[in-house]
Amino acid sequence: MDKIVRVYDIILDKNHDACKPNCTADDIGTIYFTELDELTPEADKDFELSTAKPYHYNLLHIPVKNELVHIKYSASPKHNELEKPDKYYLSPLSIMQNVNSNAFIDRLNHKNDNYFKLNALIKRLQPYEGDMILQGRFGNSIRFGSTINTEKITRKNNWSNEGQIGSPITIISNGHQTISTNIEEEYEHTVENINQDNSSIWLCSDQQINNFEIASLHDLSYYYDREREKHSEEPEVQNNALSENVKEDPSLSPAEELPPEETQSTELANVQEIETDYYDIASTEAQTISINSNLILSENYVLPDNINDNFLNEEIG
Repeated sequence: MDKIVRVYDIILDKNHDACKPNCTADDIGTIYFTELDELTPEADKDFELSTAKPYHYNLLHIPVKNELVHIKYSASPKHNELEKPDKYYLSPLSIMQNVNSNAFIDRLNHKNDNYFKLNALIKRLQPYEGDMILQGRFGNSIRFGSTINTEKITRKNNWSNEGQIGSPITIISNGHQTISTNIEEEYEHTVENINQDNSSIWLCSDQQINNFEIASLHDLSYYYDREREKHSEEPEVQNNALSENVKEDPSLSPAEELPPEETQSTELANVQEIETDYYDIASTEAQTISINSNLILSENYVLPDNINDNFLNEEIG
């Protein structure tokens, strides 16, 4: 039998007073509840409350005190041992249609020692056709939406001005800045604002986000010095500012390889012949000169003015 009950307390860690000293990790998320129309004894008197565990293990929606939840009876871990069914609870009933809290205080009379504080100014997200929306209590949300037909809605958004209708978009928001400042606007819906939300991730397909404002118009905000990069190849000191004593190093380059005819073998005493590259002992020049050598200058040879013919004709030795 299913029924609606009122949440009295929730176990959020193994140190919870209600389940000491035998609390385990499996107890986390368990609620204590009272019947919807049941008068709860005063907090300073002993009384036993029924418990229920979360219905889903992969989608945990922790209620707060005084919210209403559906209880379902189903198989327990000891079902095969013919144990009685266990009680499980579903997500809180949205009786107040408030994304922050749906506590429905009626005749409960117990000490309110929880740290959750109601913030009635947090607004709900505006839904669009086909949307799946997950909303936290604190202005955080995930929207699985799409590009919509803006001609058929009254509450516009800034991702449906371009692109094909039905193109997917996922928006993760953490802290909407469009929080009501007027309690009378509590039940108005809001739309994600990429420029005003505390932080967000927009996973688009072919949408164009209009009115998008970048974080900064200054390169320095990205640790980037455009002027320094522009002049990075220029010398830090200009040439005309150098001292006269500073000399530039000559540009050195390796010697060109000699042509084959310019190389020759040189025979050294008691050493095998080795290849050496010397212009002055190349095979194209008559290197061996003796007393009987007859040296003939070419016809186009011009004798320098400071050289005497007799000096050239002088016998060697």
